[in-house]
Amino acid sequence: MSEVTVDVMPMLAPYFSAAGGEHLRFTAPIENGDTILDLLGHLADEHAALDGVLIDRSSRELTEAVRVVLNDRVVELAGGLDTVLVDGDTILILPAFAGGACEEIARRMPCP
Repeated sequence: MSEVTVDVMPMLAPYFSAAGGEHLRFTAPIENGDTILDLLGHLADEHAALDGVLIDRSSRELTEAVRVVLNDRVVELAGGLDTVLVDGDTILILPAFAGGACEEIARRMPCP
């Protein structure tokens, strides 16, 4: 059986029944033809707190709460959730983030 490495950032650790503040790394089994979406669905099935956090099962899309990276590429640039996983892939699950060029904008209006 093939495996992928799953890295989870500390803010999401409690959803995996782990102590908050710790970076999690574990291997997950995959079967031939499994996609990123399949893996995320399996993780949500194994960890009830993840249901509705990782993926919206009705739309088959990531929720706004997380971002997923496959082998150092944001999933949207790596082929999307239907990308087939292969043995040795690494998946990084991190909380959604936002940002911008606050310094540039500050010249026109104050940043909060």
